[in-house]
Amino acid sequence: MTSLAKLQWHCRRGTKELDLILQKFLLEGYGQINSEEKILFAELLNFEDDKLSAFLIEKAPSIPKNLASLIHKIRPIEIAENLH
Repeated sequence: MTSLAKLQWHCRRGTKELDLILQKFLLEGYGQINSEEKILFAELLNFEDDKLSAFLIEKAPSIPKNLASLIHKIRPIEIAENLH
């Protein structure tokens, strides 16, 4: 499993918005997800910033099915509410 320090480093992105979203999730939500979702979170951090931004902030036209549930958990509430 990926160490928390390594994940924290990978949550530091090129945009302040992504930094805030990912680091807040790491601090507040990561401990509540299951081991499969933790693996998916590490995989999600391998995406380029533009893709992550599309998944987490914008209305991405297609989100990989295996990541959809996790992305919903990571999205800030105000963004998630605007997607419905």
